[in-house]
Amino acid sequence: NGNQLIVDDNVNLMVVASTPETTNPVSTECELEGVPCIATMAPWQSWYIARQANPADPKSWQNFKSTFIYFWGLEDIIATYTGMWNQLSTNKSVGGLFPNDGDGNAWGDPNVGIAPGMAKNGGYKVLDPGRYQDLQDDFSAQINAFKAAGADIVTGVVIPPDFTTFWTQANQQGFKPRVATVAKA
Repeated sequence: NGNQLIVDDNVNLMVVASTPETTNPVSTECELEGVPCIATMAPWQSWYIARQANPADPKSWQNFKSTFIYFWGLEDIIATYTGMWNQLSTNKSVGGLFPNDGDGNAWGDPNVGIAPGMAKNGGYKVLDPGRYQDLQDDFSAQINAFKAAGADIVTGVVIPPDFTTFWTQANQQGFKPRVATVAKA
Protein backbone atom coordinates (compact mmCIF):
# COMPACT_ATOMS: atom_id res chain seq x y z
CA ASN A 1 0.00 0.00 0.00
CA GLY A 2 3.03 2.28 -0.06
CA ASN A 3 2.94 2.85 3.72
CA GLN A 4 4.91 -0.17 4.87
CA LEU A 5 8.05 0.11 6.94
CA ILE A 6 10.52 -2.48 5.72
CA VAL A 7 13.36 -3.40 8.05
CA ASP A 8 16.06 -5.94 7.22
CA ASP A 9 18.70 -7.55 9.43
CA ASN A 10 21.11 -4.64 8.91
CA VAL A 11 18.79 -1.90 10.08
CA ASN A 12 17.88 -1.05 13.63
CA LEU A 13 14.77 0.93 14.43
CA MET A 14 14.10 2.91 17.58
CA VAL A 15 10.57 3.80 18.66
CA VAL A 16 10.30 6.34 21.48
CA ALA A 17 7.29 7.91 23.14
CA SER A 18 6.16 10.50 25.65
CA THR A 19 7.41 13.93 26.67
CA PRO A 20 10.30 15.74 24.96
CA GLU A 21 12.46 14.81 27.94
CA THR A 22 12.27 11.26 26.59
CA THR A 23 11.73 11.65 22.84
CA ASN A 24 14.26 14.40 22.16
CA PRO A 25 17.50 12.92 23.51
CA VAL A 26 16.72 9.51 22.01
CA SER A 27 15.85 11.07 18.64
CA THR A 28 18.94 13.28 18.70
CA GLU A 29 21.24 10.33 19.41
CA CYS A 30 19.57 8.30 16.67
CA GLU A 31 20.01 11.20 14.25
CA LEU A 32 23.72 11.40 15.11
CA GLU A 33 24.13 7.64 14.61
CA GLY A 34 21.94 7.43 11.49
CA VAL A 35 19.54 5.02 13.19
CA PRO A 36 15.93 5.34 12.05
CA CYS A 37 13.77 6.60 14.89
CA ILE A 38 10.04 7.17 15.15
CA ALA A 39 8.84 9.35 18.02
CA THR A 40 5.32 9.93 19.27
CA MET A 41 3.35 11.28 22.25
CA ALA A 42 5.06 14.69 22.19
CA PRO A 43 3.75 17.70 20.25
CA TRP A 44 5.74 18.00 17.05
CA GLN A 45 6.83 21.55 17.93
CA SER A 46 8.35 20.41 21.24
CA TRP A 47 10.20 17.65 19.40
CA TYR A 48 11.24 19.54 16.26
CA ILE A 49 12.06 23.03 17.51
CA ALA A 50 13.91 22.04 20.69
CA ARG A 51 16.25 19.82 18.68
CA GLN A 52 17.39 22.59 16.35
CA ALA A 53 20.89 24.08 16.64
CA ASN A 54 19.26 27.49 17.21
CA PRO A 55 15.63 27.04 18.33
CA ALA A 56 15.13 30.83 18.47
CA ASP A 57 15.87 31.29 14.74
CA PRO A 58 13.27 29.57 12.51
CA LYS A 59 15.27 30.49 9.39
CA SER A 60 18.11 28.25 10.57
CA TRP A 61 15.96 25.18 11.25
CA GLN A 62 16.91 22.00 9.37
CA ASN A 63 14.92 18.86 8.70
CA PHE A 64 16.20 15.60 10.12
CA LYS A 65 17.32 12.66 7.98
CA SER A 66 16.82 9.65 10.26
CA THR A 67 14.30 10.75 12.85
CA PHE A 68 10.57 11.28 12.47
CA ILE A 69 7.57 12.08 14.62
CA TYR A 70 3.89 11.38 14.33
CA PHE A 71 1.65 13.16 16.77
CA TRP A 72 -0.53 16.22 16.96
CA GLY A 73 0.81 19.71 17.42
CA LEU A 74 0.06 22.92 19.26
CA GLU A 75 -2.41 23.86 16.53
CA ASP A 76 -4.56 20.95 17.69
CA ILE A 77 -4.25 21.95 21.34
CA ILE A 78 -5.23 25.52 20.47
CA ALA A 79 -8.32 24.36 18.53
CA THR A 80 -9.37 21.98 21.31
CA TYR A 81 -8.81 24.36 24.22
CA THR A 82 -10.41 27.40 22.58
CA GLY A 83 -13.30 25.23 21.40
CA MET A 84 -14.00 24.31 25.03
CA TRP A 85 -13.44 27.82 26.37
CA ASN A 86 -15.66 29.44 23.72
CA GLN A 87 -18.60 27.63 25.35
CA LEU A 88 -18.05 29.58 28.59
CA SER A 89 -18.41 33.19 29.55
CA THR A 90 -14.89 34.41 30.40
CA ASN A 91 -12.87 37.57 29.93
CA LYS A 92 -10.56 35.59 27.59
CA SER A 93 -7.55 36.36 29.79
CA VAL A 94 -5.35 33.26 30.08
CA GLY A 95 -2.47 32.68 32.50
CA GLY A 96 0.21 30.45 30.99
CA LEU A 97 2.31 28.09 33.10
CA PHE A 98 5.32 27.11 31.02
CA PRO A 99 8.31 25.31 32.53
CA ASN A 100 11.83 25.66 31.23
CA ASP A 101 11.78 22.40 29.28
CA GLY A 102 11.05 21.26 25.72
CA ASP A 103 7.28 21.47 26.11
CA GLY A 104 7.22 24.72 28.07
CA ASN A 105 9.57 26.48 25.69
CA ALA A 106 7.52 25.39 22.67
CA TRP A 107 4.14 26.21 24.24
CA GLY A 108 5.40 29.60 25.45
CA ASP A 109 7.27 30.59 22.30
CA PRO A 110 5.92 34.03 21.32
CA ASN A 111 5.99 33.21 17.58
CA VAL A 112 4.98 29.55 17.27
CA GLY A 113 3.60 28.80 20.75
CA ILE A 114 0.00 28.88 21.86
CA ALA A 115 -0.44 32.64 22.38
CA PRO A 116 -0.60 33.70 18.70
CA GLY A 117 -3.01 30.88 17.82
CA MET A 118 -5.26 31.56 20.78
CA ALA A 119 -5.41 35.25 19.87
CA LYS A 120 -6.48 34.33 16.32
CA ASN A 121 -8.80 31.51 17.41
CA GLY A 122 -11.14 33.37 19.75
CA GLY A 123 -9.35 36.52 20.85
CA TYR A 124 -7.68 35.01 23.91
CA LYS A 125 -4.80 36.93 25.48
CA VAL A 126 -2.17 34.68 27.05
CA LEU A 127 -0.10 36.16 29.86
CA ASP A 128 3.27 34.42 29.97
CA PRO A 129 5.16 35.40 33.15
CA GLY A 130 8.24 33.47 31.97
CA ARG A 131 9.74 30.03 32.41
CA TYR A 132 10.11 28.34 35.77
CA GLN A 133 12.15 25.30 36.76
CA ASP A 134 10.39 21.97 37.26
CA LEU A 135 9.69 21.07 40.89
CA GLN A 136 9.37 24.70 41.86
CA ASP A 137 8.14 25.25 45.41
CA ASP A 138 6.83 28.81 45.04
CA PHE A 139 4.45 29.98 42.31
CA SER A 140 3.68 33.34 43.94
CA ALA A 141 5.15 35.33 41.02
CA GLN A 142 2.94 33.52 38.50
CA ILE A 143 -0.13 33.74 40.75
CA ASN A 144 0.37 37.47 41.32
CA ALA A 145 0.82 38.06 37.58
CA PHE A 146 -2.35 36.09 36.79
CA LYS A 147 -4.32 37.95 39.47
CA ALA A 148 -3.07 41.32 38.15
CA ALA A 149 -4.15 40.34 34.62
CA GLY A 150 -7.53 39.14 35.87
CA ALA A 151 -6.96 35.73 34.30
CA ASP A 152 -10.17 33.69 34.20
CA ILE A 153 -8.31 30.75 32.64
CA VAL A 154 -5.06 28.95 33.48
CA THR A 155 -3.34 26.69 30.99
CA GLY A 156 0.07 25.21 30.48
CA VAL A 157 2.08 22.04 30.27
CA VAL A 158 2.89 21.29 33.89
CA ILE A 159 4.18 18.15 35.56
CA PRO A 160 1.80 16.79 38.24
CA PRO A 161 3.78 17.87 41.34
CA ASP A 162 4.11 21.43 39.99
CA PHE A 163 0.40 21.69 39.26
CA THR A 164 -0.38 20.44 42.77
CA THR A 165 1.91 23.10 44.24
CA PHE A 166 0.54 25.83 41.97
CA TRP A 167 -3.12 24.93 42.61
CA THR A 168 -2.64 24.71 46.39
CA GLN A 169 -0.85 28.06 46.49
CA ALA A 170 -3.38 29.68 44.14
CA ASN A 171 -6.19 28.69 46.52
CA GLN A 172 -4.20 29.87 49.55
CA GLN A 173 -3.58 33.24 47.84
CA GLY A 174 -7.18 33.72 46.75
CA PHE A 175 -6.67 33.11 43.04
CA LYS A 176 -9.55 30.99 41.77
CA PRO A 177 -9.69 30.95 37.95
CA ARG A 178 -12.94 29.83 36.35
CA VAL A 179 -11.15 27.32 34.11
CA ALA A 180 -7.92 25.29 34.33
CA THR A 181 -6.94 23.31 31.24
CA VAL A 182 -3.51 21.85 31.84
CA ALA A 183 -1.54 19.24 29.91
CA LYS A 184 0.73 16.65 31.55
CA ALA A 185 -0.81 17.15 35.00
